[in-house]
Amino acid sequence: MSKTILLNHSNWHFTKENPGIPAAVMGETVALPHTWNAVDGQDGGNDYYRGTCWYTLALTKPAIPAGGKAVLQLDGAAMTAVIYLNGEKLAEHKGGYSTFRVDRPTTSKRKNLLAISVDNCDNDTVYPQRQTLPSTAAFTGI
Repeated sequence: MSKTILLNHSNWHFTKENPGIPAAVMGETVALPHTWNAVDGQDGGNDYYRGTCWYTLALTKPAIPAGGKAVLQLDGAAMTAVIYLNGEKLAEHKGGYSTFRVDRPTTSKRKNLLAISVDNCDNDTVYPQRQTLPSTAAFTGI
């Protein structure tokens, strides 16, 4: 049996500052889902911010039954994300808006700092990206 603890409306913090791996919660309070391009991404200027931003959350260790494990699920972080717990890199995900999971170490402390860097820079190796399509296309031999 599994138990889900939603973190969407928790006390997340967001910053565009790039301090390296954060050692403490930093930035403005936000609720997930969140986008930092809500205004500049819609003004028609194609000049919205691209770069690495940070989400941080003070996280209490969940009660894990014997033989159980904790898994962090993110339902999207465009375009690449790196997940840290107490400064230790847990995982990296490339894939824009796809859901991914990260095993949480059972050795975590009672109080923890979850930090997620999200980078929305143009990256031709990460799907989806805006691409120029050919003017015509056809499938043959189907």
